[in-house]
Amino acid sequence: MKSLAPPSPQTSSPARVGDARNDGVDRSVVPAIYLPYTTVMLPYAQIFVRTQGDPLAYLHCIRAAIASVASDQQISTSGFNRTFTLNEAIEGDAQYSRQRLFSILFGVFSAMALVLALVGIFSVVAYSVRSALRSLASAWRSARRARMFFG
Repeated sequence: MKSLAPPSPQTSSPARVGDARNDGVDRSVVPAIYLPYTTVMLPYAQIFVRTQGDPLAYLHCIRAAIASVASDQQISTSGFNRTFTLNEAIEGDAQYSRQRLFSILFGVFSAMALVLALVGIFSVVAYSVRSALRSLASAWRSARRARMFFG
């Protein structure tokens, strides 16, 4: 169990932040405390680097920068703690995969509903036009007969 260090003059005062859904979008928000990373040091660290272009192309430069600061620090490239892009992390996460599946299914069923609605509207309009043409043709025939009869 790790204990928290007592506040020192270097630590900033606490601030209130909005709710963050760190445990998934379908789970409720749990209370959280944000602490400086120097207060509780974990045996591992994750570094997120924003790049322009292919992120893995900058890997050599990032390793050199980390080695210049801490030469004994190891960077994992395989296994559980491997180096990966944010897109790979999101695509590999089961929760986001499930949400993506639900979004795709929702889109497919929405498209099917739209097609069925369009077929229904087309059928109603076609039936209305056909019955109007029949009644118009019947009226023309009646008018022609009346003209022939009355002459």
